[in-house]
Amino acid sequence: MLLKPLEKINYVLAMLGHTMGRGTVFELVPICAAWGVLLLVIFIGCTTMLLARRDLALFRRSWPWIAFCLWTILNAAMICIGRFFSNPETGLADHYGTFMLFLPLGVLMLVATVIKSEGGGRVSELMRKMAPAGVATLIVAQALCWNDGVRRMELFHRRMASRMASLDFTNVLPTSNNVFYHLRYGEKAASLTRFLMERGRLRGVIFSRDTLVSSFSQGTSMASKHGTLTVVAGIESAEELHGIYALTTDPLATPELVVISASAPDVAERIIALLPPELPDDFFDRVARRRKYTEHYFGWQWPIDRELLPKEGEVTLRAYAYDRSKRRIRELQGAVQLVPRKQE
Repeated sequence: MLLKPLEKINYVLAMLGHTMGRGTVFELVPICAAWGVLLLVIFIGCTTMLLARRDLALFRRSWPWIAFCLWTILNAAMICIGRFFSNPETGLADHYGTFMLFLPLGVLMLVATVIKSEGGGRVSELMRKMAPAGVATLIVAQALCWNDGVRRMELFHRRMASRMASLDFTNVLPTSNNVFYHLRYGEKAASLTRFLMERGRLRGVIFSRDTLVSSFSQGTSMASKHGTLTVVAGIESAEELHGIYALTTDPLATPELVVISASAPDVAERIIALLPPELPDDFFDRVARRRKYTEHYFGWQWPIDRELLPKEGEVTLRAYAYDRSKRRIRELQGAVQLVPRKQE
């Protein structure tokens, strides 16, 4: 605990403001830490005032809210001990939000207790005057956080839809990391998928019979503003294939799955890899990222695995947006030509 004390204090403060600083265009860690400082100062001030009065009845009314706040602070400290790796963002994981929600609730009730109690003097009177503005600020902050939570649930649902769509290719594609790219789909998951399908437990999943592009219904090509296919390095030395999608007003208007196909002069076009859209769940949390990618909403990328490509002839790579419900693919703009590697 003696190593990097300032970073650990910032970590705990950011956790304390976990449920108050989300949903804005400001950097997430500093704004959460600022909320944590504010809540902690109010908690210490109210607790000190209540204990200084030495009123047993008043203490009985306030101790549950003091316990709420202390329990939250203790949780933040314990999480810091277990999860601090010089990166303050690990403490802002969504599953810690439930623990941290008790601090705003406890502080709110402590303030109400101080305001309603007698003998508070000028401090109680000042808090009474500031109460409407404080409640309004609390409501706005919570509304922003709840809106951010709804958006995160939508993005999580989109990721689930991508993984569900990839199950259609269980029997026709090898379960390697470069084929089911960023889909966390290995041989054990494939075996479980087949087991559930045999017993009719996977509704909506229809196994593809082959990987030929011609086997799928093909819709109209997507406009260039929705997606383009580009390559990072030169054609002959390209190692990573990636595409960028334009900003959309609806974050759910994205393909469930992006499929990569390869063809050669003597080889029919076949699907060789699957990858999900990379939805930036922190896009609206990081002002720096907004400045850098103002025209883009999300992107996808795939490291070219030449073991999956036809062995002879010039290879053409294309990308399609896959619609699982209609088993339809729509071609994305652009294609990449890969020349055969020179034999040494």
